[in-house]
Amino acid sequence: MGARLRVFLTREQDKTLFNLRTADVSQKVKDRAEVIRLNSQGWYVEKWKSMGLYIFCLPKYCSEMNPIELEWQHLKKDELSGQTFEDELDLAYAVINGIQARAERGNYTTQRMKFHSEQQPS
Repeated sequence: MGARLRVFLTREQDKTLFNLRTADVSQKVKDRAEVIRLNSQGWYVEKWKSMGLYIFCLPKYCSEMNPIELEWQHLKKDELSGQTFEDELDLAYAVINGIQARAERGNYTTQRMKFHSEQQPS
């Protein structure tokens, strides 16, 4: 099982990391920061620390690193708070309306997509 790390890099450290990289997957998160999924923890973590890289482990689930979670937080707080819903359909329409309201206030467009499922409802 791989370790989840968040590493903040200077330009020199970024060059060093490029030379030392043993990662199988990396994803840019912020300017000069990367999330790296490593095959296993090992000697290179200590070597990186000795070179001045700041490394800390993230929990298995980290909502702060997932932009959609921040949108859900605002949607619940700003659009859905204080409401009760008779059923899931009412909740679904409230979520759709809340997303559209946030888009109008933020002056951006949204697009509703429907995904077809092979499963039949029970």
